[in-house]
Amino acid sequence: MSPADLADLRDGLRQEMRTSQVATSVNGVPAELASIPGSSDDPWIANVRELIRESEQRQQLVFDNRVREAEQRIASQRRSDLSEMERTFREVDAEDAELARQQLMEYLRRVSR
Repeated sequence: MSPADLADLRDGLRQEMRTSQVATSVNGVPAELASIPGSSDDPWIANVRELIRESEQRQQLVFDNRVREAEQRIASQRRSDLSEMERTFREVDAEDAELARQQLMEYLRRVSR
């Protein structure tokens, strides 16, 4: 198959997909379903949609809380890490600069895992 044949096949498939897609109504309900009695304006359907909306809101709140908790844990760990680094530097004499560098690198390797 030549590249031109592949391009023609691709274009033909795209056109076929465009024509076979279901048209949607204003409410986002497929046009085929909108013509079925009780499928779009039925109070039961409206109730189900409301329940779904409420459930999504609850899920969003739970997700937001978990993200907030994770951010707080990360910030707390960061403060702890910085404090540990400060303590390590205070304990080391100026003469032991190489040892301090090695200890810092070891500590950074440990906390980065």
